[in-house]
Parts: sequence; structure tokens; C-alpha cells
Amino acid sequence: MGSVFSTAFSYEPTTAEIKTMLNTIMREMFRRSDMIDLYSLADPQRCSKYVILGAKGLEKLFSSINLIPSLGKDGRVFFQKISAIQSASPMKENQEKTCKVLAFFFVRIFRIYAALTLSIKDSELPASDPVEKVTSDHQRKGVVVMKPGYLEGFRKPTSMWDGIFRGGGLDTQSPFYLDPEIARVYKILNQYLHAPRDEDGAMYFASVDELTIEQNELYTFADDGTRRVKDDLYRDGCHIAYSFRINDIDKIMIGRMTLEQTNNIRVKLRNIALWLGETNKTSSDTETIELFGTDNPKTADGRTLPQAIRKLFQRAFLKIEPVAFSPIHFLQKFRILSSLDGNVRMKDSSVFIQNPKHYIERSSFPVVYINKLDLGRREIKIRIDADIQITKEEKMSSEHIYKVYIDMDDIEVTPSELKSYIKKHALRNSTFSTGIDDSSTPRNKNGISIPEYLQKVFKNLFSESIDTKDNMSYDTQNRAIPYDSENIPADFKVKELWKSLAQDPPIKPHCIARAIQLLNVSAIRDPTTTHAFSSICRVKFPYIVDGSLPKPGQTILTEDGINALAMLYIDGFADNKIFPTNTEEFAAFRVRMKELFERYPSMESIEEVPKTFRDIKEKQLPICDEQNKKLYVTGALTNSLRAKVSDLLYQQKKHIAKVMELMFKLFKKESIKQGTLEMSDYVIADGMDALNQLAEEARGVLIEYYSNCESTYKDGLMDILQNQELAEFESA
Repeated sequence: MGSVFSTAFSYEPTTAEIKTMLNTIMREMFRRSDMIDLYSLADPQRCSKYVILGAKGLEKLFSSINLIPSLGKDGRVFFQKISAIQSASPMKENQEKTCKVLAFFFVRIFRIYAALTLSIKDSELPASDPVEKVTSDHQRKGVVVMKPGYLEGFRKPTSMWDGIFRGGGLDTQSPFYLDPEIARVYKILNQYLHAPRDEDGAMYFASVDELTIEQNELYTFADDGTRRVKDDLYRDGCHIAYSFRINDIDKIMIGRMTLEQTNNIRVKLRNIALWLGETNKTSSDTETIELFGTDNPKTADGRTLPQAIRKLFQRAFLKIEPVAFSPIHFLQKFRILSSLDGNVRMKDSSVFIQNPKHYIERSSFPVVYINKLDLGRREIKIRIDADIQITKEEKMSSEHIYKVYIDMDDIEVTPSELKSYIKKHALRNSTFSTGIDDSSTPRNKNGISIPEYLQKVFKNLFSESIDTKDNMSYDTQNRAIPYDSENIPADFKVKELWKSLAQDPPIKPHCIARAIQLLNVSAIRDPTTTHAFSSICRVKFPYIVDGSLPKPGQTILTEDGINALAMLYIDGFADNKIFPTNTEEFAAFRVRMKELFERYPSMESIEEVPKTFRDIKEKQLPICDEQNKKLYVTGALTNSLRAKVSDLLYQQKKHIAKVMELMFKLFKKESIKQGTLEMSDYVIADGMDALNQLAEEARGVLIEYYSNCESTYKDGLMDILQNQELAEFESA
């Protein structure tokens, strides 16, 4: 990473070594329920479960004997029955206050660690630009095309790059070439159709070879074998066939396709039939779709003509033979089930289905949950049998919604004596979304997947009635989830910060995210590329959506890293009160952040200091307006932006060294290298004073980081603003 590490390390660590150390800390912070449970002490109900003894309380509560007087206090021992300790409340009125001080101490450790980690985690430049989700079944250029989402089982495209390259077409020398004067709007077929593979075969589309057109649908033949475009083609269109495979059965659909030229190209498919021999099934509807553009027209969601025709057939198929929703196929589609045979475990859970193939045509299916219940003195193996039902909701919004029910009426538990302990409702359910294109991992409003949800419900069935040793909740990676409650004051909450750290893929640090927003990755990596664009105007830029950068028009706290930094601006906790930072340095920093994020020219002054980070907004350049598009850049502007990006990457490298120095003031460096986590001697000796000093140092490092990153990014924005003639928005 360069000589910038010399102050923090006696050697140059690799990126992998730094990641290993960060991951060790995070794993231990998340795994150790004893540490995470201490965050919950701010909740009075949790506090009451602890017996907290001060030094004076120890002397009053315990009987003592001075066994070795010559040793002074070291020669004294204390003794008392454990029942007396459990029944006593030595700190009484101070119990809750002491709990909060303890909670604040450990919350502060976590927040220092989180604010630093979110500024360096995943610091590498990615191999390619982050991909924005699109609403079509097929992704746009540059992304591998996936099979149709609505009709699982249709034949896969012959080429993985279907829709990106057409693979040729009919040239003017081909005897199959459609004369533009006669074919008129049908001349577009020249771009996609290929000559038959054999003399009497059908014409086919190279990119979607499931579609075919018989030769006599397009041409009339003379006695000598020559051909010419049919005179009635423009008026009547042609029959087109679509072959596909679903549920291991080959099927063929036929329809008459007509093309109409207006400002756009309107594709119509009528007289559609699913060929079944003597008893064909037909659709009475005419399916229609429009293509826009001239040289290479596409639908609004990016489909070429062959892809659009295929989509029309698929629409018709769903009307002719509606596909019944199968929960098992649904789970298989999202790889929650890896197989349909045998005892199959749902991904990342302890929930099993025996031979899922037996329940393909059913809306519900039985599951078995197997785990261990820790009762403190003993551990028992438990088994829970229940029925799960999954239904697809009628589409009332742009998202695809599914509901998962757990039927508790006939639930069975082994050992059977535990059944009486279950605190259950008649039915438990949660709603899951797979996004607009029905391709994202199903998650509910809390962001958890179906296996995580089932795991959580079954795991917590006994938590209300059996006093187990560990009352923590865990995610699927066995990481303890911080306890959250309305009784915990806002200044003590860490759950949202925990979610930011646990996010996968990880949060990109600010400098790296800004660099990729300023200039696309290929233009950063390759100085010779002519395909350079900026994402400064894209409000759905992936690093804005995932919390790596703030959302335009909203507070900068929508960025997870800055939100973590804001949590460090508390100077202490005493007398049951939080004391926020109130220094000239902090005020100057807020003013600086407002100047940078709200894009004030440097000569302009801000009269009123923002009271909090929440009062600072992320604002876009005026040229963005409501474009929300890529901004293609050329010439000197590209080189100027590349220089700014280089500066951002260098700043990130310098920052990593400073963060690791602070990390080793918080935790023992040697213990981390050995895969464990121990507080530094400095923190153990000086307690809250040490943490407050570290928080101040962390703020200073992060102030410099975010200010410098944003200043360089703003310089890049000014370059674009001053060289608009070298920039052009992506066409619709």
C-alpha cells in the first residue's frame, strides 16, 4: 500500500492482511454475546437482571477476614453465601445509572470501531462498475442476460451474450435479403434473421433461435428456384413459430406477426396458438409491443426485436396455460433449496424438507427444525415439526410480494414435554419482496430472508418461557444481534450501525465511492479508453442506494459512514445525561461539510452554523436537473477527472494507515493477529478517559478524511460544470 504505512507498521501489510485483521475484529465483536449483551444494559429491564457491586458495596455485603495482616488489603478475603448476593441490591438507586455508564462505555467502543471501519472496509477499486437494477427480465448491455424470470423452464438463450451482440444478419448479397422497397417496415428482419441451416429449413434469429419463420412466409418462388419478397407481406405479415421447453416437455407456439411503422415500430402478434396436435389451445388477445429508435430499435426496457417477439409469446402462454404458483419451485428458483430429492436443508438455516419434489403442486409443505437448546446446566437436542405455506400476492404494486405462513396449530415438539413451554400464536406470517423484476433474494421489511425468518421464529419459540443461558438473537452466520428495545435511549442504540457493518457486499468507503461516481471504472483503469462517463447525476447510483454515499436532497446522515462519525460527537455521559460535543473545531467542521456537500463556492460564506449533521444536505449540480442519467465525457475533461480520481485513491491509502494506528490503540495488535480480541492496556487502565481521547483522535482522522475526499470530489464537479461542452447526457 506504499510508505504511508510506516508510522503504523514495521512492515508493509498487504490488502489481504488488513482485511484479515478487520474481519477478525468484526467477527469477535459480533460473535461475543457477552460484549453485545452489555449494550443492552441501557434498558432498565435488562439492567435489573444484573447484580452490580461497587467497591464499597463489596465491603458492606461480604464478611471479611484479614488472613495475612502483613499484606495489608491484599491479605483480606471476602466470603458470603451466593443467595445473599442474588437477593441483595447493593447499589439500589444507583443500579440503573451504573448500568447506563457501563452500556455507554461499550457502546462507545463499538462506535469508534464502526466509524473507523466503515471508512476503510472494502477499499479496493472494484473490477467493474456497480450494476444498477433494471426492471426488465433481461439486463441491459454489458451484463450477462438471464433466463426469463416469469417462465422458469423456457429454453435458455443459445448465447450468454444474447441481446448484446446480434451475431450478424442478412447482408445485401444474400438471396434471402428482404428488399427494403418491397418489405418496407419488415426490412428490420435483415438485422436479425439468418439464412436456413439447410436448403428447405426455416429462417431463424441468431440471438433467439427459438424463433423461426418458414421461407414461404416471406418469399414467393419462381420455377427456377429464385425468390422475391411476397407482395402481401407488408399488408398481412407472416406466421412465426416459437419453440421452448417447460417442465421437461417440448412445446411450440405459432402466431401471425405484423409490423406497423409510425414514429416507432409497433409489433403485433395475433391468432396465437399453443400447438398440441389436433386440440390446439388459442388466445383471442392480440399482444402488442413498441420499439423505439432507428438503427437498432429497442423496447422501453431494452429488448431487441427478437427478444420483444419472444416476450409476446410468453405473455400469451401465461394466458393460455396459466402457471400455478409452486412454493417449492419458488424456493428452488432463489437457491434456498439446492435439490428436490432427499432430506434438503434450506440455505443458511436448520430447517429441513424431506423430498421437496412431493410437494411441488401444493401450496403448503411440512418442515423440520433441528437444533440444540442450551438450558445453562444442560444442552438438549430439539426437533420441531410444522407446516409452512407460501402464497404469491395479487400484484398491487411494482414489487413482487410473497407471504410466508407458519402454522402453529398442529406443531409437534421433541422432547414432547417442551411443548407446554411454547408461547405461540395460532399463526405467524411475514411478507417478502423480490423487487420489481422478481429476481432479488426474497426479504421482508426487516431485511431478512425466508430461511433467516424461519430460523428466528423457531429459535425464539421457547425464549419467552424458558430462562436459557443466552437470550441473544443470532443471524445466519451465528453473529449475535444487538438487543433493541424502545426502553433503550436513542444515544445508546447500535442496531442500525451493526447492520451497516454486517452488510454484504460491504459498504464502500467514501473516497472510493466518490471516485467511481466521478468516473467509470474502465476509464479509471484504462487511460486509452474512449468510453468514459460520470455518474454524478444518477440518483439511483448503486453506492447511493446501498448507503455508501448520501442520498441527493437528503441529509448526509443517509450515508452509513458519516452517520457512524456523527455518533462519535458525544463528549461524555454523567448524571444520567449525554453531553454532546460543543467545540469551535466541531462547529468549523460542520460549516466545512455544509460548504462541500451543498456545493457552496469557496468565496461564499455560511452565516449560520448547522446545529447538527442532520441539517447538512447532499445537493447535486444544477446541470443534473432531473436527468438521472450517465454523463458521457470526452477529451481533456476525462483526463482532468482521472487526475481527481487518482487523488481520491491516494487519499484512501493514506487514511488506511491512520485508521489502523487507532485500531491498535483500541485493541491489542498481537491478539488480533492470533485471531482473538482483547482491549488494549491503555483502555483497560484509563477506562472512559481513554475512550474519550480515542474518540477525539478518531474524529480528527475522520474529519480530515471526509473533508479531503469531498473537497477533491467537489473539484471534479467544478471541472464538469466549467467544461460542459465536453460532456453529454446519455440518450433515452
